[in-house]
Amino acid sequence: MNSNDAYAVLSNMDEKTKQYFDSLPGYIKETIMQTGVEITTQDELRQLAEKIEKNK
Repeated sequence: MNSNDAYAVLSNMDEKTKQYFDSLPGYIKETIMQTGVEITTQDELRQLAEKIEKNK
């Protein structure tokens, strides 16, 4: 993952969503960062984290 991917993932998150992201296990954060998907709400992040957890 390069820093542009990380920026794309984190750039649209509000502070509460970033705090939730920081609380996630490392493998979930890394998977999300590798996707480069833009997340704007905590609900979107929670849903994605749950999907990753189910598929591990």
